[in-house]
Amino acid sequence: KGDQYLGLAKALVHEMPHTLAALEAGMLSEWRATLIVRESACLAVEDRRRLDAELCADPTRLQGWGNSRVKAEARKIAVRLDAAAVVERSAKAAADRGVWIRPAPDTMAYVTVLLPVDRAVAVYAACKNAADTTCDDRSRGQIMADTVYERVTGRPAPQPVPLALNLVMADTTLAGDDDAAAWLGDYGPVPAGFARTLTGDAVADAEVKATLRRLYRHPGSAQLLAMES
Repeated sequence: KGDQYLGLAKALVHEMPHTLAALEAGMLSEWRATLIVRESACLAVEDRRRLDAELCADPTRLQGWGNSRVKAEARKIAVRLDAAAVVERSAKAAADRGVWIRPAPDTMAYVTVLLPVDRAVAVYAACKNAADTTCDDRSRGQIMADTVYERVTGRPAPQPVPLALNLVMADTTLAGDDDAAAWLGDYGPVPAGFARTLTGDAVADAEVKATLRRLYRHPGSAQLLAMES
């Protein structure tokens, strides 16, 4: 965050005086100034100053604009000033595509996919089409989420998920005699009851091979002592 703010400040002070003036006058929010700086980052200094003057020399022009409009106008000017630089930046951005997961409340998780815009729109359109053509008791959002899961894994959404659970806990917890939390790989701690449900689903599915690997820890330090291969 510190580097981002420093880069923003340098760009505004040294290369984009009109954007800075609009920010100081309250005609631009900090975020909208950041959007303008980002959209012009691929330009040479002189072109960046031209964009700054064209977009923000008359700050009243910005009245009534939302974040999307500010970003779109800045990008439109950048493309006109140096289309090759914008294309090059887009190509570099595509190299950063990837997938990430992070925990959400109540044993849910967010899966984020960063894609070039044409592919991202195609993914969303496929999910939307599935929601438009499916009639059951699920909500629109549920159908779209289930579609992503089914297309990626090749498994129907209601089908139990095959999991390898490394349970560093007493066997009494797995048996239901206590409720110490389990740990789900790539996610984190989950309630004991939820972990038992996952393992129960796996055992009940004839197509899934449910296995248990026993881990042995020191009763005092909790350090791992041994495990089954």
